[in-house]
Amino acid sequence: MKPSNLLLILALLTGQVLADPQLEDFAYRYTLKTPGAGAIYELPLPESVYAKVIQPDLSDIAVFNAAHETVPYALRRAIQPEPETPEPVDLPLFPLSAPRAQLPRSLTLKLLSDFQSTVIRLQQENTHRPDTVTGYLVDTSKLEHPIRTLEINWQQGEERLLTRVRVETSDDLSHWQELVSDAALAQLTYAGNTLTRNTIEIPRKQGKYLKIHWPAGKNGASIRSVRAQFFASDSTPVWQHNRYSGKQADTAQGSGFDYEIPAYLPIRQVRISLEQPNSLLQGTLYSRAAEDRPWHARHSGLYYHLQFPDMQLESPAADIPLTADRYWRIEYDRDRSSPGADIPVLEFGWQADQLVFLARGEAPFTLAYGSARVKTRQAPMSHLLDSVKQALDTLPVVQAGLGAHTQGNSAVLSPQPPPLPWRNWLLWASLVTAVLVLALLAWRLHRQMNTGQG
Repeated sequence: MKPSNLLLILALLTGQVLADPQLEDFAYRYTLKTPGAGAIYELPLPESVYAKVIQPDLSDIAVFNAAHETVPYALRRAIQPEPETPEPVDLPLFPLSAPRAQLPRSLTLKLLSDFQSTVIRLQQENTHRPDTVTGYLVDTSKLEHPIRTLEINWQQGEERLLTRVRVETSDDLSHWQELVSDAALAQLTYAGNTLTRNTIEIPRKQGKYLKIHWPAGKNGASIRSVRAQFFASDSTPVWQHNRYSGKQADTAQGSGFDYEIPAYLPIRQVRISLEQPNSLLQGTLYSRAAEDRPWHARHSGLYYHLQFPDMQLESPAADIPLTADRYWRIEYDRDRSSPGADIPVLEFGWQADQLVFLARGEAPFTLAYGSARVKTRQAPMSHLLDSVKQALDTLPVVQAGLGAHTQGNSAVLSPQPPPLPWRNWLLWASLVTAVLVLALLAWRLHRQMNTGQG
């Protein structure tokens, strides 16, 4: 074999051809139900996809048609901007009073004398205390968006405030319907920590007016302002919640707890749930994508679980930037915390991404996922959809559904073994060949020189 042919074969062996992913490249599959004859379908990704994908960015996902050809797809999170939230507004507020029990009228006797006659005058005086504020009327008739929460700001009559309020709604100020039966408001101070809870979650079914019943008025506390906060969009977001247990992780730097999440969930909310009542934790929540990555602070504050005779207070969920990190840690100040004997539970709130794909080719379509050997690329669907919207008044998108789940090739969950180092071998072979050629030339030259001398 000529050396040139040998070099050509080695060069071909070292080359790699990049092709579209095949159905056999994925470990898990869902058959998709696509009713009708739509051109565009969408589907919320199930939790099992987040739990089984290998790539944190969900790049080991693909959609195939009946001929096992890939079809364009994208995630709505990547092509749809976040909805805007209306700015909070202060609402008109009117106190409602109830008179206190009126005291008995007192009698006053006056003697008037001018040295000629004496006049006796008997007078009655009304003595009563000021009226007590028992509630507040809130005018919401001018609002254009439904209220998500009411932020209550008050002036305390005592050092601490802990009260339960009831909220009613009405359209005509005559007929009232209960909207919130029991909401806890509090402002407490203990061991250098301040606990403030001043928001009331309001259901979407609201009238033009709200009435806040205010039992704290008898203690001298008064509401100074009520601010309305609104939903981010016209529809209530569908939240899913997962709870995970952790383990103690005290270090030389401080005390803490570690958690590992078995899925790449798109987390937007987190709540530290203290399982033992009457527990406090002043600390910071961290997360990271992998065990060898640095920690990033996600939220800091006071987390609590307080049990009173007639109510219970728990710290609410906190909104955080979108993250799919799997490793989480709580670090807390031991001097300002009392988390109890139980390890806190992390509760995550997340929203499923919408998988949008084009129905190219014949059904049934298949959602394939889970592979350490391929990385797919989302289609530039945003530009495509914008172009189509310019031609159509409405863009019909049909909801797809999940069908049967099947197991694919589990071997693809492990990375491919590294390719043979053909290039290194080829380089060494070239060097050895060159050395042999030089040695052969030197030997021939030496032989010719000896023959000439002889």
